Amino acid sequence: MGWLQGRGYEVITDRETSNYCKGLEAMAREEIAKRPVRFVVLLGGDGTLLSAARVLARSDIPVIGVNLDRSDPHGSNGERAVCSHGHRRQGKASIEERAMLDCQIERDGVTVVSYDA
Repeated sequence: MGWLQGRGYEVITDRETSNYCKGLEAMAREEIAKRPVRFVVLLGGDGTLLSAARVLARSDIPVIGVNLDRSDPHGSNGERAVCSHGHRRQGKASIEERAMLDCQIERDGVTVVSYDA
């Protein structure tokens, strides 16, 4: 997190992650999605990415996923990912768009549950 802060970024974390990032402002993921956030860095595996994507899907916030299941233990993959955000602003990196589905289960014409997938 110091790497981001050293480059002028304000860093906040979700409550689930705050136990690992002492000293940072923590809030619910839903609240992060409502703030004027420039981008979100997700550290974790596929489940983390999917869980956060469901919350952030409608916010139009770019997501940088760092898969810790396969990343360098010294954090260089995370730094490269964040650096690529800067490259994107300079037109030097690509963006991969992902599709999401809105699924609903209906019974007798009434929606009983709705999911983003």
